[in-house]
Amino acid sequence: MTKRALLGLFAGLVIAGGGGCDGDAAAGEVGADVVAVDGADGVTAADTVTAADTVTDADADTDADADTDTDTDTDTAADTAADTDTAPDTDTAPDTDTAPDTDTAAPAFTPPAPFGCVTDVAIGHHEVTCGAIRYDLEVPAACHTAPCGLILDVHGWTMNADAEDRNTDMRRRGRELGYVVVQPTAPGLLGVPTWNLDAHAEPVFAFVSDVAAAFRTDPRRAHVMGFSQGGGMTWRLLCTHPDFFASAAPIGAIDGCSFAGAQAPGREVDVLAVHGRVDAVVSYTQTGEPQVLRAAAYWPFGAPAVVAEDATHTVTRWVTPSGTALELWAHDYASQNALLGGHCFPGSGDLTTFPLAFGCADTGTFVYAEVALAFFAAHPAL
Repeated sequence: MTKRALLGLFAGLVIAGGGGCDGDAAAGEVGADVVAVDGADGVTAADTVTAADTVTDADADTDADADTDTDTDTDTAADTAADTDTAPDTDTAPDTDTAPDTDTAAPAFTPPAPFGCVTDVAIGHHEVTCGAIRYDLEVPAACHTAPCGLILDVHGWTMNADAEDRNTDMRRRGRELGYVVVQPTAPGLLGVPTWNLDAHAEPVFAFVSDVAAAFRTDPRRAHVMGFSQGGGMTWRLLCTHPDFFASAAPIGAIDGCSFAGAQAPGREVDVLAVHGRVDAVVSYTQTGEPQVLRAAAYWPFGAPAVVAEDATHTVTRWVTPSGTALELWAHDYASQNALLGGHCFPGSGDLTTFPLAFGCADTGTFVYAEVALAFFAAHPAL
């Protein structure tokens, strides 16, 4: 089989995971948009954008309500009559209301407890099977004493939870930043992990809901991210469950949301989308950019503005009157494998995994995982 034929097959199977969503590019369409890039040859990056989590999530109760009850006996009238009543005046009892004002007390944190498919809430790493899907679950120690955030991190076609983590390092990052991290592995299709959005999106959401209930996670800090087919699931879940997810960060995503019918979100959701302009698997022009533009047209965004760019990437931002942000990070980085082209994770160290390494080979790029986490921290649910 020729390289062009192999690439067409690979792209067609990735796109097929969309489960028939409106706007999914057919394999032939994607094949026609292939840009073969041989590793890092001819691709350089001089990215001057650094992402840092600049938001410190520390709730402070500023209610300084004090008990102002200073009731004292004001009966000072003098009895000038020849009153023979010598009984002592008992209306001088002190105010015995000494109970502390509890209006400023923070609610006690309820420790984690099993819920649904989550039967073990211990600190550390867990592998959980729920229905036909296996999940890797990372629980930081901090989540046993205070509410943590929650991140759903979804892999792409041919990958699994471990492969996703090689490219996002989200288990370690979650431990450091106080997030419970959920990374599912898709059921196999002919032995290859493959997502079908129509069949799998709701079971994945049901498990994430179990995790949120078991660990009492902070509902303001629930986020979803994913690559390729997992990026399509990211779009699907932010559209079908906008009240659950505060923000989302799809990368190299297949089409996942039509913004119509059952996929018409009832609330604005902050979205950071990353896509390679030379993606050889999921076309930037046929799928990546059109998906973002559908979101821009659905919500009341103002005119787009380029907020950062260099020779190899451009960041375009839309903002609604209420402050909801939509960002498109379009880049020219590429994998070492010509089959993938720009279908890769910027800043990932996954460069040698056989048969497919999904890290972008370029140096000096922005780091997708860091950019996503900074976006999550800056956009909690209100």
